[in-house]
Amino acid sequence: MRPISEATRMECIRLRLEQNLPTPAIARHAGISNWSAYRILKAFPAYAPPQDRDTRRVARGKRWTARDLAFLKNRYPTASWSELHAGLPGRTAQQISKYANMQGLRRKPLVVRPVAHVVPALCAQLRRAREFQGLTRPQLSARGAGSVNSLCLWETGQREPNLSFMVAWAAALGLQLTLTPQGAAA
Repeated sequence: MRPISEATRMECIRLRLEQNLPTPAIARHAGISNWSAYRILKAFPAYAPPQDRDTRRVARGKRWTARDLAFLKNRYPTASWSELHAGLPGRTAQQISKYANMQGLRRKPLVVRPVAHVVPALCAQLRRAREFQGLTRPQLSARGAGSVNSLCLWETGQREPNLSFMVAWAAALGLQLTLTPQGAAA
């Protein structure tokens, strides 16, 4: 390994300070290895213009204005995604959620009212109707009520059918699913 002259050292430092070149470019220009250039320039880091926090966040897109931030703080926790897109045009869902997370905003969990007691009760009634008519699952399946395996899973409560399958299941038994007002006599 040959020693690096003082003139080469000064040339490397001058290129860094005056032209702000990256270390590999300085090494090529000075005719030395990257490792040597890194050793010379470790005390002279490449200059990067200071950026405030908000500029760094939106470097790849439209700046977030105060109005956008106010809208986001007010609507992000509860608004639907279509409302957020309408209020923040030109933003993707990923951009919106990323900026909201950086602001410490979280969406409120979706509240789903439990209706779990309705589907198993209907499945139990349809099973009793099948047994009352003396039909087996393969016979019911042949009538278009779904596969034998699906019927078994639905009747035992291991799975829940969607509405279209429940309608087909009831039709295969000669029944009809109807809605009645609450409190009305069945």
